[in-house]
Amino acid sequence: MIVNDIDLFFVFLVIAACMVAGYGGSKGNAGGVLTTRPKRPDKTER
Repeated sequence: MIVNDIDLFFVFLVIAACMVAGYGGSKGNAGGVLTTRPKRPDKTER
């Protein structure tokens, strides 16, 4: 149970981090942490 919660939490954290990096990348707010790698324009077009 606990391991499952931690796994789900990690997945949610990764997704949230990706979303924050995608949105913050244009503003340079919170995206600065995860913008070390070039963001792919796939999600930007969507």
